[in-house]
This record gives sequence, structure tokens and C-alpha cells, in this order.
Amino acid sequence: MNVLASRASICLLFLSVSTVLAAPAAANVFPLGERPFYLAIGGSGAIAGVEDSGVGYANLTLGLRFIPLSPEITVREGLGRDPLHHLTSIAAGARVLLPKLLILRGSFRFAFSHQHELLFTKAQADPGKAIFGIHEEMTHRSGFETGMGLELMPDPKGIFGIFAQVNALFFPASAGPPFYVLGEFGISLSFGPQ
Repeated sequence: MNVLASRASICLLFLSVSTVLAAPAAANVFPLGERPFYLAIGGSGAIAGVEDSGVGYANLTLGLRFIPLSPEITVREGLGRDPLHHLTSIAAGARVLLPKLLILRGSFRFAFSHQHELLFTKAQADPGKAIFGIHEEMTHRSGFETGMGLELMPDPKGIFGIFAQVNALFFPASAGPPFYVLGEFGISLSFGPQ
């Protein structure tokens, strides 16, 4: 199951990157006034599993707005406790954008997810292997995630926004917490031709 989920995550990641790179050829797909690319930067706090083990992440998301479906890639770096772990999470999926209501837009998202987990002391001793996910004692976990969010876009040019979302990450049939519930907050930047 983990091998299948890992391969599916890699395929979805490849398709997402290919879609982002093909954006100039698909410029007529975007509705008038929308900028095609978005970048979201933020942080999240989470509860991991039923034992209430806390997790904190820094998040970076890059996406492409095909209305109403937006493929996106999210990378999270963080720390988990009990005991202290270094965490890297990579998710490739899509966001379904709801119609904008004045300056507010809702969304639902789903993605394949892959997470690396390594004791923090081991990550400190060999940071290169920890960052690239090749440490021999690293745990690799694959699963999926889903969530919903709101984006407040007060900028009349449609460049700057503020977002909040709740995500649930599920890692079936693997060691460690079977799920994470994340609350994420941050800023979003839209760019590209209008």
C-alpha cells in the first residue's frame, strides 16, 4: 500500500509540475481578472493522532488557478514532539475554488501526501540527508489529505490575500500517528498575466 501511494504521489507531483509549466499555452482558460499563479506562505499547528502530540509546520504552496480546479504543490517543514522529530511533508493535489463573494472565496482541497520523519538529534547530526529524505533511519509515510479554507482578498488588483484553512492528513497502514489535523494561516500572493 505504501509503495502504491508513494508512486501515485510522484505521478501526481509530475502532473502538477507539468501543468504549471504549461500555463502560458493555456492563458485563455483563466477568467477575466484572475491571475493564474498563486503562492501561499504560512504556518500551521496540528494535533497528531489520538495521543494529542503537537506538531508545528512552516508551509509553502505553489498553484495554478484553472477555475474552478487549481492543481497545487505544498511543502511543509516542521517539528513534532514526543519525542522531538524533524518532519518534511510534500503534498500534490488540487483545490476546488468556490465562486468569489465580494472579497471572500472558499475552497476545498485534496492531495496525495508523503511525509519524512526523523528524530531531531539524527537530523541535527546529518542535516543534508534529513533535508533530502535519504537518511537510513528516516521513516517514509504516504497517504492523503483533504481540507477546506477561506481566502480574504482585500486587494483590488487581486495580488495579495490572507488565508485560513483546516486540513486532515491520513497515513493508513504505517507507523506513527494515523492522522493529523492542521490549522493553517498565512498570506497568498497571485501573479502572472491578468
